[in-house]
Amino acid sequence: MKRLKKNKYGGVKRRGGARRAPLIIAVLAVAAAALVAFTPYFKIKYIKVEGNQHLDDEYITRVSGISVGMNTFSMKLSDVINNLTAESYVDTAKVKREFPNGVSIVVKENVPCAIIPYADGRFILIDRRCRVLEELEVENGEYPEITGMTVTIDGHKNLSPSKEDKDKPALVSEILTELSGSTLSGRIAEINLKDTDNITLTLNGGKMIANIKDKNELSYKLSFLAGIVEKLDGEGKDTGIIDFSGEDPVYRPEDVTVQPEPSGD
Repeated sequence: MKRLKKNKYGGVKRRGGARRAPLIIAVLAVAAAALVAFTPYFKIKYIKVEGNQHLDDEYITRVSGISVGMNTFSMKLSDVINNLTAESYVDTAKVKREFPNGVSIVVKENVPCAIIPYADGRFILIDRRCRVLEELEVENGEYPEITGMTVTIDGHKNLSPSKEDKDKPALVSEILTELSGSTLSGRIAEINLKDTDNITLTLNGGKMIANIKDKNELSYKLSFLAGIVEKLDGEGKDTGIIDFSGEDPVYRPEDVTVQPEPSGD
């Protein structure tokens, strides 16, 4: 026969209270959850969006899946972040609750850097990592055009180069990364990669061409090119050819906008 422990007053200790404690805690937890879920105190009244440059607040809010009137505890922060980063323009997103009834969304956007000709006269707008941001129906002169590379868009909306051009997106990314923050940014109209041993950049609305040869010492050459262009600006020269194919860069003041006349037979 089991002997029950006695308390200090000589009575037998009862175990029923200990068994009921978890049940009581569970009931209280459910009651607290119900109170939080149904009280209007935690209904979202405002959604604050920050960090966006290209996408407007309303669009980001819609993409997030959050809406005014929702209970702040009914949203799963990881799901909201996944919704936001599925948008091509959004690189990273931070979401937090602002108690009792607000939500803060801070996004870092991918920055448009270039366009690539696409099917049916359309263009693909990309960032410096060659991430597809959107398709354009018409050419956008605000960004340099990448030519000499054939691409499509795969089922996941990623850039898909042809077999012959499979290494070119990495080169495009390298060039765009080097150009970001450079004084050349905004002056380049075209980056021609048809021959990757003779990469050419068209500047100043087509009035100047720079042949930077291949991708070797790319950072140095683009930095040197920026210095040459700046020097030419000071001299009032915005046309000509800058050639890196020799031992030293050479500037030739030619009018590259004039097309040679066809010879008569």
